[in-house]
Amino acid sequence: MKRIITIILILFCIAARPILNNKKKLEPKLKAKSKVNQWSTYQGVMNWHDAKKKCASIGFRLPSSTELKQALKLNLIGSWKENADAYWTSDERSKDEAYFFEIYEDEENGEKDGFGYPYSKVTVSGNVRCIR
Repeated sequence: MKRIITIILILFCIAARPILNNKKKLEPKLKAKSKVNQWSTYQGVMNWHDAKKKCASIGFRLPSSTELKQALKLNLIGSWKENADAYWTSDERSKDEAYFFEIYEDEENGEKDGFGYPYSKVTVSGNVRCIR
């Protein structure tokens, strides 16, 4: 009986080895995904095309609405209101329009939130922060 249990344990260990090895291989990928984004300083007011070029010139890019919303929830955006309430995003509505992300504070409970709305890429100037 002991021999049978020993054989079963050995077979289980052999069968489980690939699973354990896969965990080790997945760890670096998980660490890479959890990297923290780096935000630029305030870049000024410009149209969407110039904002995109400005971000690229400093090795960054325009953030998506989702990235701005995450930054807001992590309270990274709190001090940004000193510069502006709305920022360009990389999200495009059409060939001629892209989305602003507006930051607002609920006056009743003090919670901050944000939403996107479309504006002309060419004729409207918006505030710019970049991400990488």
